[in-house]
Amino acid sequence: MAHVPRTLVVVDDDADVRRMVRIQLENTDGYQVVGEGRDGQQAIELADRHQPDLLVLDLSMPGTDGLAALPRIRAVAPDTQVVLYTAIEEPDLASRAIELGAAGLVEKSAGLQTLAARLAAIGAPGAGARVDADAAENNEALRQSEDSYRALVESVQDYAIFM
Repeated sequence: MAHVPRTLVVVDDDADVRRMVRIQLENTDGYQVVGEGRDGQQAIELADRHQPDLLVLDLSMPGTDGLAALPRIRAVAPDTQVVLYTAIEEPDLASRAIELGAAGLVEKSAGLQTLAARLAAIGAPGAGARVDADAAENNEALRQSEDSYRALVESVQDYAIFM
C-alpha cells in the first residue's frame, strides 16, 4: 500500500520561513503542502478551503495573530491539527495554545531539522505533554547556558573581551 502524505498548510508572515518549512517537510515525503499564508485571516480561509491534516501556524503576525485565529480555524476545520510554530518563548504559552485548541507548540529555536519529527510526534497519544516537556527542556538548557556565561563573565577580572 502506498504511503499517503499528510496535507499541510503553512502560515507565517515571513515568506522565507514559509519556504524553508515547506521544503523541509516536503523532503521528508510525509507531508504535502497544499497552501501557504501570511496572517491569521489567511490561515482561517486556507483551513476552510483545504481542510488539511495539519496547519503550522506562526504566533506573532500582523493583523490577526495565531492565538486569535486558532479558535476560528478549529471552528472551520475541526479535524485539522493546528501546531503553533513560534520564536516567542513565554511561560505557559503551550498550555494556553492547547486550551484554545492547538495540538501542540513547536519553538522555532528547535531548528528545522527536527520539525518533521516533532510534528509527527504531536499526532501520537499524549504528545501535547511531550511537546511541553521538550519546550521546558529547551528553556532549561538555555537558562543553564546563560547562567554559565554570566558566571564566566562575572569571574573575569582585569581582562578585556572583544567580540
